[in-house]
Amino acid sequence: MEEYGSAAVGVGKISLRKMTFLLDHICESSAGKPYHLFGFARRGSAVLDYGAGTLGIPENGFFYLPAGLRYRNRWRGEPDVEYYILSFWGDAPDMAPALIPPLSVPSVLKDLERLGRLLSGDPRDRFAAFSLFYSLMDRAAPYLAPDPSRRRSRAVEDAVGFIRDNAATDFSLEDLARAVCLSVSLISHLFREETGASVTEYKNEVRTERAAALLRNGASVGEAARAVGFDSDIYFGRIFKRIMGVTPGEYRKSFS
Repeated sequence: MEEYGSAAVGVGKISLRKMTFLLDHICESSAGKPYHLFGFARRGSAVLDYGAGTLGIPENGFFYLPAGLRYRNRWRGEPDVEYYILSFWGDAPDMAPALIPPLSVPSVLKDLERLGRLLSGDPRDRFAAFSLFYSLMDRAAPYLAPDPSRRRSRAVEDAVGFIRDNAATDFSLEDLARAVCLSVSLISHLFREETGASVTEYKNEVRTERAAALLRNGASVGEAARAVGFDSDIYFGRIFKRIMGVTPGEYRKSFS
């Protein structure tokens, strides 16, 4: 894996990664990533299963996934798999997952490579990266469709915020229920119904994303596990591999 960098300004944050795997593998998001993303399958193909359907991603396919989407993605390559992930944080309309095949493949690849160089550059380059990002978004927008089914109730939105703020702690369902002023049974039911995941699954997803950032910055597996709230390296490794598709050690090694 090659990390190009990230940039944050008032309108949000963007980050670009290039993922390379020598074997077929599965990526699973049981609670939904905390960011929206555009992806580009440079080599290999995938089948993405999510609650409302299936998205086939061919080689050289450009695609969009919204934040919070619960999915299971099966990647296959001959002989390997390589894809770009352009993540972005911030407010965005509820759009459905989409394949965006009409875009020019050479043009998308050129833009992603240039975006990587800008994100790796000085502050002025990183600022300029947003212009290129919005250009890609503008070209993709005509092929995206609203997804009103993904709207969440205020209670579930408050629960998501509480989990993200307290993910590294061992809070109980009672603590969460008190924070959103509902009973344990009701918030548990609403949370699974509206997010497709249990509270524990969502908390593990948030912890894993934060641990991955620490591993990319040189933390040991044990350090990353403790920092995000895991007491057991074995359990951390099991959760990390299920969500990220590789073990924490393999993930860390790809950046060393």
